[in-house]
Amino acid sequence: MKCWEAIERVNDPPQYFKHGGRSVRLENDDRGAVIIRGLTPERARHELSKAANWVKVRVWKGKRKETPVIPPITVVNDWLATPNAPLPVLERIVDSPVFASDGTLHSMEGYSFSARSFLTRPKGLPIPPISDIPTRGELEKAKEHVMEPISEFSFVSDADLANAVGLMLLPPARDLIDGPTPMHLIESPVAGCGKTLLTDVLLMPSIGRNIGVVSETQNDEEMRKRITAQLLAARPAILLDNVNRPILSSVLAAALTASFWDDRNLGTLEMLSLPVRCVWVTTANNPTMSTEILRRCIRIRMDPRTDRPWLRDGFRHPDLRGWVEAHRDKLTWASLTLIKAWLVAGRPRSRSRPPGSYEKWCHVIGGILEHGGIHGFLGNAVEFYEIADTEDAAWRTFVEAWWEKKRDAVVGTADLFPIAKEFECLDLGEGSERSQKTSFGKQLGKQRDRVIGNYRIVSAGKSNRASHWKLQQIQEV
Repeated sequence: MKCWEAIERVNDPPQYFKHGGRSVRLENDDRGAVIIRGLTPERARHELSKAANWVKVRVWKGKRKETPVIPPITVVNDWLATPNAPLPVLERIVDSPVFASDGTLHSMEGYSFSARSFLTRPKGLPIPPISDIPTRGELEKAKEHVMEPISEFSFVSDADLANAVGLMLLPPARDLIDGPTPMHLIESPVAGCGKTLLTDVLLMPSIGRNIGVVSETQNDEEMRKRITAQLLAARPAILLDNVNRPILSSVLAAALTASFWDDRNLGTLEMLSLPVRCVWVTTANNPTMSTEILRRCIRIRMDPRTDRPWLRDGFRHPDLRGWVEAHRDKLTWASLTLIKAWLVAGRPRSRSRPPGSYEKWCHVIGGILEHGGIHGFLGNAVEFYEIADTEDAAWRTFVEAWWEKKRDAVVGTADLFPIAKEFECLDLGEGSERSQKTSFGKQLGKQRDRVIGNYRIVSAGKSNRASHWKLQQIQEV
């Protein structure tokens, strides 16, 4: 179609792309930041008007007459309906250099076909050149640089510090990871410890302030919409800030292990398949969460050991955000140098035990940290799971009480409900007793054949349409 020929002719350098299976263009928002806009018929008509001269041809008495017109809407709609639009694929908008999956550095402003990203550099950000083969001295200098802005945060352990540096390195290294990345949970025992500040410090060097903030919600349908909206905007980072309620969303859990997010375009029946290339971060005070969320998180914990941490002073950089913004060039150079040194070394694998679904993330980020001499990565994983897994702890309490009262007898859901109520270990909701029994029965059904502690919950069939259960001891206590 001649429409596509016109668009392809003017699309060098690229300004029109495919994102999530739809045709889009780049625009500037009110702050001047580059954003994605889907090509609606109105926008497409505007772009086609610029790409070619449109005329209506009439022949009168043997003479040809051309009259300028705008593209007919039927032509525009037919153009938009073209399958497999011949446009480059856009996955991320970044404002700092990033590495493509093949290890090449995307540092020139504009679109990179290998990285599938669009780089828009802020003015006044001259990043020093990255050595083809970083020296040991450059590697040590890079390590000092990344440590400087976070050295005064009250990390609980070396593992929390190493995980924080891993988050700083993730945006420029994201395309080296062929798979999902976990949620980085920045937590503390009290408010005012600097969790949001730490998030900004870790992400600002690589992505500036282009962070998509998602407010917490217990409604999974609403959570789905919010995640889809952020992925549609190709945000390089998505933040759930200051979470106050238990993190239980199955939709969020699904997004954290997805490479592509399939959903309807908001307000339409059009299905989208959006690449999940963002960095995930949550901040909270002593959060509780479901097991499925827990195993998708890594912990970055701080504890200032004071009841009013926001009153502390005497810091090396009192205006830390301002200092980081003023030294973005140095911090970005440091992150890129650490990554480049790891690539040159042959991408050595991390010795850390990878969490399920995140093996490739662990290989890349853990390998970069270890090669750079930053140790402790994922060293707090076991402790974190034991402390934060309130769901498992609740079921352990319930099963132990079940064994104490019923041993291995065959029992019905109605026989076990009083135990759950007495020990208040499971969340049965706040409805009537009937609704609580229904909730308990559904939760119990999901535990079938599961081993909890020294016991296995097994189905004992049904009687009068009621489910029956028994405990099987798998190890002598």
